[in-house]
Amino acid sequence: MADHPLLIMEIRESVAWLTFNRPQALNALDVELAHLFLAACRAISRNADTRAVVLQGNGRSFMAGGDIAMMSAQPERVIADLIEPIHEGLALLSEIDAPVVASVKGAIAGAGVSMLLGADMVIASETARINTAYSRIGASGDLGITWTLPRIVGLTRAMDLMLRPRTIDATEALALGMVSVVVTEDDLPQRTEELARQLATGPTKAYGHIRRLLRQGATRSFTEQLVSEAAAFDECLASDEMRTALKAFLEKKPPNHQ
Repeated sequence: MADHPLLIMEIRESVAWLTFNRPQALNALDVELAHLFLAACRAISRNADTRAVVLQGNGRSFMAGGDIAMMSAQPERVIADLIEPIHEGLALLSEIDAPVVASVKGAIAGAGVSMLLGADMVIASETARINTAYSRIGASGDLGITWTLPRIVGLTRAMDLMLRPRTIDATEALALGMVSVVVTEDDLPQRTEELARQLATGPTKAYGHIRRLLRQGATRSFTEQLVSEAAAFDECLASDEMRTALKAFLEKKPPNHQ
Protein backbone atom coordinates (compact mmCIF):
# COMPACT_ATOMS: atom_id res chain seq x y z
CA MET A 1 0.00 0.00 0.00
CA ALA A 2 1.32 3.43 -0.96
CA ASP A 3 1.57 5.93 1.88
CA HIS A 4 -1.25 8.48 1.97
CA PRO A 5 -1.71 11.76 3.85
CA LEU A 6 -4.92 10.54 5.54
CA LEU A 7 -3.50 7.21 6.73
CA ILE A 8 0.21 6.83 7.41
CA MET A 9 1.45 3.25 7.35
CA GLU A 10 4.95 2.44 8.55
CA ILE A 11 6.69 -0.89 9.11
CA ARG A 12 9.37 -0.70 11.77
CA GLU A 13 11.07 -3.77 13.24
CA SER A 14 8.19 -6.05 12.17
CA VAL A 15 5.58 -3.69 13.68
CA ALA A 16 2.93 -2.19 11.39
CA TRP A 17 2.04 1.32 12.56
CA LEU A 18 -1.25 2.73 11.24
CA THR A 19 -1.75 6.41 12.04
CA PHE A 20 -5.10 8.04 11.28
CA ASN A 21 -4.19 11.48 10.00
CA ARG A 22 -7.23 13.76 9.87
CA PRO A 23 -6.30 15.80 12.95
CA GLN A 24 -8.42 18.77 11.89
CA ALA A 25 -11.47 16.44 12.05
CA LEU A 26 -10.24 14.58 15.16
CA ASN A 27 -9.55 11.64 12.82
CA ALA A 28 -13.24 11.03 12.13
CA LEU A 29 -13.74 8.25 9.60
CA ASP A 30 -14.85 9.31 6.14
CA VAL A 31 -15.19 7.24 2.96
CA GLU A 32 -11.62 7.80 1.79
CA LEU A 33 -10.12 6.94 5.16
CA ALA A 34 -12.30 3.83 5.39
CA HIS A 35 -11.00 2.49 2.08
CA LEU A 36 -7.41 3.36 2.99
CA PHE A 37 -7.82 1.45 6.25
CA LEU A 38 -9.08 -1.60 4.36
CA ALA A 39 -6.15 -1.42 1.93
CA ALA A 40 -3.71 -1.22 4.84
CA CYS A 41 -5.33 -4.19 6.60
CA ARG A 42 -5.14 -6.23 3.40
CA ALA A 43 -1.44 -5.41 3.09
CA ILE A 44 -0.83 -6.38 6.72
CA SER A 45 -2.72 -9.67 6.35
CA ARG A 46 -0.55 -10.60 3.35
CA ASN A 47 2.70 -9.84 5.15
CA ALA A 48 3.75 -12.90 7.14
CA ASP A 49 6.57 -10.91 8.74
CA THR A 50 4.18 -8.63 10.67
CA ARG A 51 4.53 -9.42 14.38
CA ALA A 52 2.45 -6.60 15.90
CA VAL A 53 0.08 -3.86 14.74
CA VAL A 54 -0.43 -0.44 16.32
CA LEU A 55 -3.44 1.80 15.66
CA GLN A 56 -3.08 5.45 16.66
CA GLY A 57 -4.34 8.90 15.75
CA ASN A 58 -2.41 12.05 14.90
CA GLY A 59 -3.22 15.26 16.75
CA ARG A 60 -5.35 15.67 19.87
CA SER A 61 -7.59 12.63 19.45
CA PHE A 62 -7.42 8.94 18.59
CA MET A 63 -10.73 9.02 16.72
CA ALA A 64 -13.88 11.02 17.39
CA GLY A 65 -16.23 8.68 15.51
CA GLY A 66 -17.49 8.73 11.96
CA ASP A 67 -17.88 11.76 9.73
CA ILE A 68 -21.33 12.99 10.81
CA ALA A 69 -21.59 15.56 8.01
CA MET A 70 -21.02 12.85 5.39
CA MET A 71 -23.58 10.53 7.03
CA SER A 72 -26.17 13.28 7.06
CA ALA A 73 -25.52 14.44 3.48
CA GLN A 74 -25.10 11.00 1.88
CA PRO A 75 -26.85 8.35 4.01
CA GLU A 76 -27.12 6.06 1.00
CA ARG A 77 -23.32 5.67 0.94
CA VAL A 78 -22.75 4.98 4.63
CA ILE A 79 -23.07 1.18 4.65
CA ALA A 80 -21.31 0.24 1.40
CA ASP A 81 -18.68 2.98 1.31
CA LEU A 82 -17.95 3.64 4.98
CA ILE A 83 -18.98 0.83 7.32
CA GLU A 84 -18.38 -2.25 5.16
CA PRO A 85 -14.74 -1.40 4.28
CA ILE A 86 -13.93 -0.86 7.96
CA HIS A 87 -15.71 -4.08 8.90
CA GLU A 88 -13.69 -6.02 6.35
CA GLY A 89 -10.46 -4.46 7.59
CA LEU A 90 -11.22 -5.26 11.23
CA ALA A 91 -12.13 -8.83 10.30
CA LEU A 92 -8.76 -9.21 8.58
CA LEU A 93 -6.94 -7.91 11.66
CA SER A 94 -8.86 -10.37 13.84
CA GLU A 95 -7.59 -13.30 11.76
CA ILE A 96 -3.85 -12.58 11.75
CA ASP A 97 -1.46 -13.93 14.39
CA ALA A 98 0.08 -10.55 15.25
CA PRO A 99 -1.44 -8.82 18.30
CA VAL A 100 -3.18 -5.48 17.69
CA VAL A 101 -2.55 -2.53 20.02
CA ALA A 102 -4.59 0.68 20.12
CA SER A 103 -2.73 3.74 21.43
CA VAL A 104 -5.41 6.28 22.34
CA LYS A 105 -5.78 9.81 23.65
CA GLY A 106 -8.19 12.71 23.75
CA ALA A 107 -11.80 12.53 22.59
CA ILE A 108 -12.82 9.03 21.53
CA ALA A 109 -16.41 8.51 20.42
CA GLY A 110 -18.56 6.18 18.34
CA ALA A 111 -16.40 4.39 15.79
CA GLY A 112 -13.30 5.34 17.77
CA VAL A 113 -14.59 3.42 20.78
CA SER A 114 -15.46 0.46 18.55
CA MET A 115 -11.98 0.56 17.01
CA LEU A 116 -10.16 0.51 20.35
CA LEU A 117 -12.39 -2.25 21.73
CA GLY A 118 -11.45 -4.40 18.74
CA ALA A 119 -7.76 -4.24 19.68
CA ASP A 120 -6.12 -6.89 21.84
CA MET A 121 -4.50 -4.33 24.13
CA VAL A 122 -5.22 -0.63 24.64
CA ILE A 123 -2.71 1.83 26.04
CA ALA A 124 -4.44 5.07 26.93
CA SER A 125 -3.28 8.55 27.79
CA GLU A 126 -4.75 10.02 30.94
CA THR A 127 -6.37 12.58 28.60
CA ALA A 128 -8.60 9.90 27.01
CA ARG A 129 -12.32 10.63 27.20
CA ILE A 130 -14.55 7.83 25.90
CA ASN A 131 -18.21 8.00 24.85
CA THR A 132 -20.08 5.36 22.81
CA ALA A 133 -22.27 8.20 21.45
CA TYR A 134 -24.15 6.06 18.90
CA SER A 135 -27.63 6.50 20.32
CA ARG A 136 -27.06 10.24 20.51
CA ILE A 137 -27.24 10.32 16.71
CA GLY A 138 -29.97 7.68 16.52
CA ALA A 139 -27.55 4.90 15.53
CA SER A 140 -27.31 1.36 16.85
CA GLY A 141 -23.55 0.77 16.69
CA ASP A 142 -21.00 -0.58 14.22
CA LEU A 143 -17.40 -1.83 13.92
CA GLY A 144 -18.17 -4.68 16.31
CA ILE A 145 -19.05 -2.67 19.42
CA THR A 146 -22.18 -4.73 20.17
CA TRP A 147 -19.95 -7.85 20.18
CA THR A 148 -16.92 -6.51 22.04
CA LEU A 149 -18.44 -4.17 24.63
CA PRO A 150 -20.64 -6.70 26.51
CA ARG A 151 -17.79 -9.21 26.50
CA ILE A 152 -15.48 -6.64 28.08
CA VAL A 153 -17.70 -4.79 30.56
CA GLY A 154 -20.65 -7.19 30.93
CA LEU A 155 -24.13 -6.97 29.43
CA THR A 156 -25.65 -4.67 32.07
CA ARG A 157 -22.89 -2.05 31.84
CA ALA A 158 -22.82 -2.33 28.05
CA MET A 159 -26.56 -1.63 27.92
CA ASP A 160 -26.12 1.44 30.11
CA LEU A 161 -23.16 2.78 28.10
CA MET A 162 -25.01 2.30 24.80
CA LEU A 163 -28.52 3.38 25.84
CA ARG A 164 -27.39 6.33 27.99
CA PRO A 165 -24.07 7.45 26.51
CA ARG A 166 -21.85 9.37 28.90
CA THR A 167 -18.23 10.36 28.83
CA ILE A 168 -15.90 8.25 30.95
CA ASP A 169 -12.31 9.12 31.72
CA ALA A 170 -9.25 6.91 31.38
CA THR A 171 -9.36 5.82 35.03
CA GLU A 172 -12.91 4.54 34.77
CA ALA A 173 -12.18 2.93 31.40
CA LEU A 174 -9.31 1.06 33.06
CA ALA A 175 -11.57 -0.10 35.89
CA LEU A 176 -14.15 -1.32 33.35
CA GLY A 177 -11.51 -3.21 31.39
CA MET A 178 -11.89 -1.10 28.26
CA VAL A 179 -8.21 -0.14 28.33
CA SER A 180 -5.18 -2.15 29.47
CA VAL A 181 -2.99 0.57 30.96
CA VAL A 182 -3.13 4.35 31.51
CA VAL A 183 -0.05 6.55 31.10
CA THR A 184 0.66 10.27 30.93
CA GLU A 185 0.26 12.11 27.65
CA ASP A 186 4.03 12.66 27.47
CA ASP A 187 4.77 8.97 28.07
CA LEU A 188 2.24 7.61 25.55
CA PRO A 189 4.57 7.44 22.49
CA GLN A 190 7.42 5.76 24.36
CA ARG A 191 5.20 3.34 26.26
CA THR A 192 3.42 2.41 23.02
CA GLU A 193 6.77 1.77 21.33
CA GLU A 194 7.88 -0.41 24.25
CA LEU A 195 4.67 -2.45 24.23
CA ALA A 196 4.78 -2.93 20.46
CA ARG A 197 8.42 -4.01 20.62
CA GLN A 198 7.70 -6.44 23.46
CA LEU A 199 4.86 -8.08 21.51
CA ALA A 200 6.87 -8.14 18.27
CA THR A 201 9.64 -10.14 19.95
CA GLY A 202 7.20 -12.67 21.40
CA PRO A 203 5.87 -15.99 20.02
CA THR A 204 3.64 -14.74 17.22
CA LYS A 205 2.13 -18.14 16.39
CA ALA A 206 1.13 -18.66 20.02
CA TYR A 207 -0.23 -15.11 20.18
CA GLY A 208 -2.44 -15.84 17.18
CA HIS A 209 -3.91 -18.91 18.83
CA ILE A 210 -4.35 -17.08 22.14
CA ARG A 211 -6.24 -14.15 20.63
CA ARG A 212 -8.55 -16.46 18.67
CA LEU A 213 -9.14 -18.92 21.51
CA LEU A 214 -10.01 -16.20 24.00
CA ARG A 215 -12.60 -14.73 21.63
CA GLN A 216 -14.06 -18.10 20.62
CA GLY A 217 -14.34 -19.26 24.22
CA ALA A 218 -17.30 -16.99 24.92
CA THR A 219 -19.52 -18.81 22.44
CA ARG A 220 -18.30 -22.41 22.74
CA SER A 221 -18.99 -25.13 25.26
CA PHE A 222 -16.21 -26.10 27.63
CA THR A 223 -15.72 -29.42 25.84
CA GLU A 224 -15.50 -27.71 22.44
CA GLN A 225 -12.94 -25.27 23.80
CA LEU A 226 -10.81 -28.11 25.16
CA VAL A 227 -10.68 -29.64 21.67
CA SER A 228 -9.66 -26.28 20.16
CA GLU A 229 -7.02 -25.73 22.83
CA ALA A 230 -5.47 -29.12 22.19
CA ALA A 231 -5.36 -28.51 18.43
CA ALA A 232 -3.77 -25.09 18.90
CA PHE A 233 -1.25 -26.43 21.41
CA ASP A 234 -0.29 -29.16 18.95
CA GLU A 235 0.40 -26.53 16.28
CA CYS A 236 2.54 -24.61 18.75
CA LEU A 237 4.51 -27.77 19.58
CA ALA A 238 5.40 -28.11 15.89
CA SER A 239 6.61 -24.50 15.64
CA ASP A 240 10.18 -23.26 15.84
CA GLU A 241 8.96 -20.63 18.32
CA MET A 242 7.92 -23.14 20.95
CA ARG A 243 10.98 -25.34 20.43
CA THR A 244 13.16 -22.26 20.88
CA ALA A 245 11.26 -21.17 23.97
CA LEU A 246 11.39 -24.61 25.58
CA LYS A 247 15.13 -24.88 24.97
CA ALA A 248 15.70 -21.39 26.40
CA PHE A 249 13.57 -22.18 29.45
CA LEU A 250 15.57 -25.35 30.20
CA GLU A 251 18.80 -23.41 29.75
CA LYS A 252 17.46 -20.60 31.96
CA LYS A 253 17.85 -18.06 29.12
CA PRO A 254 15.34 -15.59 27.68
CA PRO A 255 13.79 -16.85 24.43
CA ASN A 256 14.62 -15.11 21.15
CA HIS A 257 11.72 -15.37 18.71
CA GLN A 258 13.10 -13.08 16.02
